Amino acid sequence: MSEDLFMTADEAALALGVSVTTVYAYVSRGMIRSQRVAGSKCRNYWRDDVTKIVHGAKDSTPASALPSNLVESTAITLITPQGHYYRGQPALELARTETLESIAALLWQAPESEIFTADLPQVPTEGPGAQIGDDLTPLQRAIAMLFNVEHANPRAYDLSPAGYRRSGADVLRCVAAACLGSEAPSIAPFHVFAIETLGASERYLDVVRLFAVLAADHELDPTTYAVRAAANTGVTPYAAAIAGLVSSSGRRLTFGQSSSVARLLDEIESEADPRDPVLRRIREGEPMPGFASKNYPKGDPRAKLLLDVLHEAAGDDADLRRFDRAAQAVHEATGRLPDFVLPAQILARKIDLRHNQSALLRIARVVGWVAHAMEQFHERDLVRPHAAYSGPLPAF
Repeated sequence: MSEDLFMTADEAALALGVSVTTVYAYVSRGMIRSQRVAGSKCRNYWRDDVTKIVHGAKDSTPASALPSNLVESTAITLITPQGHYYRGQPALELARTETLESIAALLWQAPESEIFTADLPQVPTEGPGAQIGDDLTPLQRAIAMLFNVEHANPRAYDLSPAGYRRSGADVLRCVAAACLGSEAPSIAPFHVFAIETLGASERYLDVVRLFAVLAADHELDPTTYAVRAAANTGVTPYAAAIAGLVSSSGRRLTFGQSSSVARLLDEIESEADPRDPVLRRIREGEPMPGFASKNYPKGDPRAKLLLDVLHEAAGDDADLRRFDRAAQAVHEATGRLPDFVLPAQILARKIDLRHNQSALLRIARVVGWVAHAMEQFHERDLVRPHAAYSGPLPAF
């Protein structure tokens, strides 16, 4: 069987239509892998590498007729230097008037009244796993609640477009409840539910609404990619959202770096000169959390809009004044502008989420996760990726 995996130098040359010397050149450039024949000075050449060259570097392996790319295109969100768009509509403009629920209707492609009804999912109160421990983090509570509610509601397994949207609304309401410390989901619009549950000042009601619209989706960020990978297998919206929540804790991501941003904001709030924490990091060559957007080299327009409405809502707020001085120092020294995560965390602090500063972003992003899960499951065939093997070749 090993012989089928390899070719002799003459066979490789014949297949490629070149000389044996050229085959050796391909080997030297790393294009064809080879292996010495035991007890001989001859070498054999990896057939798959030769075949790929013959076919213009295209994988000709007939192992599967399934697609190999998880996501080649999406009709959900477009990112441009001027801002992002939801199904062709500018998110910055939508944020001025829309709610998280109306954006869900846009992204999930159905009327809001059909998606967000008064019919809440059953939240189990008895049986194994029904009681969610108080010692869990908000993220862990959200994951546990989704598992429990999925199990208690047979409609969770309806993966038709209408069923997916209905479960999407249930998932959003459950994640909001768990992350904000409520015992049960609510039919109230998210921004209203958040302010009432947290007992926060109503001056931030419209800021939360605007933030949620801006944060609902951001194309294929890594958490969304994880959601699409789960949806590719045919899981429920609950399980797809769990994949997003689990991956959101990764330290490489904006979610996972929230503690670094929180420490910076703590120092800006507490030190005598708010510029000192950022200037110290600049002098010592340390990373500057929250000031390095790859998608928006000239500044994240979401951050600018959110900061503007925060200033309008908070008035002459001492913490915002201190942040403005620190951000100006960063801009003067490096040319960088704040990323979305910074005003997002400032908002979280203003509504009593200082110790759960990623909650708002996780809740809002559920809308995008469900939209991408629907697109992956309903509009794509099952994907089976193949990787180019780069390990040791089988022994001949």
